[in-house]
Amino acid sequence: MEEDKPASSNDNTTAAAAASVSQVKDQKMDSEQSDDEAPSSRSAKADTRKEHLSLVFVGHVDAGKSTIGGHLLYLTGMVDQRTLEKYEREAKEKNRETWYLSWALDTNAEEREKGKTVEVGRAYFETNKKHFTVLDAPGHKSFVPNMIGGASQADLAILVISARKGEFETGFEKGGQTREHAMLVKTAGVRQLIVLINKMDDPTVQWAEQRYEECKSKLTPFLRKCGFASSSLYFMPCSGLTGGWLRDSVPEDVCPWYRGPTLLDYLDQMPTLSRLSDAPLRLPIADKYRDMGTIVMGRIEAGRLKQGDQLLMMPNRVNVDIVGLWWDELDVSQAESGDSVKLKLRGVEEEEVSPGFVLCHQPTPCHVTDIFDAKIMILEHKSIICAGYSAVLHLHTCVEEVSIKLLICILDKKTGEKQQVRPKFLKQDQLAVVRLQVKGGNICVECYSEFPQMGRVTLRDEGRTVAIGNVVKILPPTSSVAAMSAEPVYLLFEHASGYALLQVKETEELGLISAQAEAAGSDVGKFNSLVKLVAYSPFKSSLSALENGNAISEGVLHEELRAFLQNNLPKTGKPLLGVGHSKLADSIKEELGVRCSAAGSFPELTRCCRQHFPKLVRGLSLVAENKAQIGLAHGYSRAKLKFNVNRADNMIIQAINLLDQLDKDINTFAMRVREWYGYHFPELVRLVTDNPTYVAVASYVGDRKQYLAEPKPDELEAIVQDTAKAEAIHDAMRSSMGMDISEIDLAQIRHFASRISAMIGRRRELHTYLIDKMTQVAPNLSTLIGDQVAARLIAHAGSLVNLAKFPASTVQILGAEKALFRALKTRGNTPKYGLIFHSTFIGKAAREHKGRVSRYLASKASIATRIDAFSEVPTGVFGEHLRRQVENRLTFLASGENPPKNAEVMAAAVVEAAAASTRLLRKLKRKEKKKKRERDSQLAQLAQPGVDVDNGDADADDAADDQLQKQKKNKKAKKRSKSVSSELTAEGNGDATVDVDAADVDGEAPPAKKKKKNKKSRQSDGVAIV
Repeated sequence: MEEDKPASSNDNTTAAAAASVSQVKDQKMDSEQSDDEAPSSRSAKADTRKEHLSLVFVGHVDAGKSTIGGHLLYLTGMVDQRTLEKYEREAKEKNRETWYLSWALDTNAEEREKGKTVEVGRAYFETNKKHFTVLDAPGHKSFVPNMIGGASQADLAILVISARKGEFETGFEKGGQTREHAMLVKTAGVRQLIVLINKMDDPTVQWAEQRYEECKSKLTPFLRKCGFASSSLYFMPCSGLTGGWLRDSVPEDVCPWYRGPTLLDYLDQMPTLSRLSDAPLRLPIADKYRDMGTIVMGRIEAGRLKQGDQLLMMPNRVNVDIVGLWWDELDVSQAESGDSVKLKLRGVEEEEVSPGFVLCHQPTPCHVTDIFDAKIMILEHKSIICAGYSAVLHLHTCVEEVSIKLLICILDKKTGEKQQVRPKFLKQDQLAVVRLQVKGGNICVECYSEFPQMGRVTLRDEGRTVAIGNVVKILPPTSSVAAMSAEPVYLLFEHASGYALLQVKETEELGLISAQAEAAGSDVGKFNSLVKLVAYSPFKSSLSALENGNAISEGVLHEELRAFLQNNLPKTGKPLLGVGHSKLADSIKEELGVRCSAAGSFPELTRCCRQHFPKLVRGLSLVAENKAQIGLAHGYSRAKLKFNVNRADNMIIQAINLLDQLDKDINTFAMRVREWYGYHFPELVRLVTDNPTYVAVASYVGDRKQYLAEPKPDELEAIVQDTAKAEAIHDAMRSSMGMDISEIDLAQIRHFASRISAMIGRRRELHTYLIDKMTQVAPNLSTLIGDQVAARLIAHAGSLVNLAKFPASTVQILGAEKALFRALKTRGNTPKYGLIFHSTFIGKAAREHKGRVSRYLASKASIATRIDAFSEVPTGVFGEHLRRQVENRLTFLASGENPPKNAEVMAAAVVEAAAASTRLLRKLKRKEKKKKRERDSQLAQLAQPGVDVDNGDADADDAADDQLQKQKKNKKAKKRSKSVSSELTAEGNGDATVDVDAADVDGEAPPAKKKKKNKKSRQSDGVAIV
């Protein structure tokens, strides 16, 4: 029967909806109760209320969520006929005839104008057995954060799907919000999911069972993958506009294939849910406003409360009193877990409250921290996730920016077992435990095992849900560690003279000490009121101070520090130790089991302690402190920095960058000369291709007509270095079609050409300098892969030492970072080489072997770099052997000839390098001796009488004075030697001699040496020896 079919949603939808509305004209709206009704009656009605459930409508934009919600409100009597007719008139005036039902929930003018829900709509209705709070979540992807806030307050969800042709595919298969919403409601703790396949009355569907089953078959596997069991899923067809299967069934001739319950019947017969009513109170605040006081809204996740209770608001720890309590606009005396309530609070201003705060009873406050461990599943992220990755955290009603501080472990998705190796990164579809750090300060959080709704985590980034998970461990806050703690708090201070242990006096207000410490920076009296010196242990020697300083800088617990802490920290309780270095704090925590922190107020306390330390330790003067600091600084710098001016690689970085800049400038100027001179002699561009030769020819030839008048072919041939090319240039000049050139233009061209020639010469000199510098700094690397490629690798890494620290895999793709991250993001092929592609070995390799050769070359380059960076006397021996190994590998890949074994090659290289180093050291010593002799001879010449000395040279004057003093000392030594020899002669000891070295300048006579009898006299340095 044609007249019994429901009207379509295109032509007669408004009439069909009006017909459905007319069936319930006799229903009254409970919300129209008189304002004069006594509060006691309202309270009595609310306190004898039915079981309460919160449901949220989710789904893709324009699926019909608000329309279904508004129609349910009308069918249950929460919206009267007069109000609905008003909505219909207003919607018709704005050409939105089919949207009027959604206006019951979309109360915002912007939402009604655009037809898109922005904020979470809130309403309520009742069935025979239950009371429902309706939450209408927005479907647009831009408002997913609002949707998450609504889903976190729901017990069950209604996923609305559009059966209209094209709309279902858009929402589910083409990046729509259906998938994300389904995943998010499961993450938010929704226990039951009803899937409403809407718009079944559409002309493209016409209540077709095939379309219904198609949507159901595609949705079921995905929802099961999200974690919904079969018993928690229920599919149902409906028409939100006409009301089909919402409260009343559809005639069998229209929809014969579904005869199940209607939506309201199914909701009414749902089983009772278990609540945490006996647990400590937890009420996350979802919204706030001011109305004759501070009003907050939220859902009680655990526990119960009543009017007059004194509560504690966390994390700001403010005591508040409940002076008003409403449950779905009804005054009630008490409420329990699962109720969405509105509270009027006394003792706090509206500006002091933020969404995400939690109300608790004072004896059982919730946990407050800014760091915790969570087990998360990576859902959708194309690139890898490493420590330091930032995202937006959604936790109950709290929204904060967090960063991943630590990747703890990866879990097996099937067994849950932990992998032994700590991961360096995470990727899509991995299950892992991570440590999250809240950037905005402390938040309220609970473990999932204790309060499930307070421990569910959602991470979003760039408009997408990246990960979901649960809180597994709550750590002490870093911003105010040990706040409200009775345990003692200590501060470890590492001074140049020793270790000091101080006790922080006001531990109850540790979070407020930072401001006091800032004020105490210039007042030692205020600082003494904050801390107390407990123990001080000076270092035994300068060597001990240096060893402890090196250990602290590397985050290693030294034995002296271990003994100091074990002897002075209390043995009982759990004291908190503040440390200035985070790595050292981790080492102390792991080895001694002491709670440590390097954040919060401790950096400010350490700064004040460094400033006032001499006044805290008796017997430590300011002079002694300065000496200790200077001595330790000198020793530490000598230990850490072994500088050799000949091996400084910063000039290599500057030289290679300057070479690149010169190349760009030369090309730019040469192109201008080519273009400018090309108007006069265009054929020269084809004959001379390289820029230096072209510039030289253009400068030499000048005006071609004048040149042809007096040609000089020999000189032109010398420039181009080719007889045939010189003749071709002569022929081209005779038949050139170029225009004439003026003298002023020719002068500018020659001026540019001279500048280009100068730059070319400077580049040639700079390249020679770079080759010499690479021979001194990195001889092995430059011998292996070439000077310029080696210099570019060093420049890209920042220094030779940095390059030596890179693994071979990083050296291989160094310079191709953008291509690497693009490949990781798009899941494409990663690059095989970076800067080493410019090596001649890669060019020699066959196409199929370029990847293998680049890996092999990178491994050898990594070895050569480390030898150059950490050898005291580097030579190019290892580079030559490594280069031959790469050449042998190319031969092996081409012909199959086996190369020599690596161990044999390296053994021979070690022997040869040792010999080369010995020869080089000897050569350096000879050079030093030669320089010393030259310096001594210059000083001797300056000391001779009659030699003119330049008074303007202060160094020469000083050298002459020193030489005169040396000669005076030598004369005294000779006099003593003569007296000794005369005494020996007088005593009859024969022809004894005394040899005096005129070069000794110590002022002391050298010991006498007895010689054999010699009748002849000898001369030594101009002094007669008998």
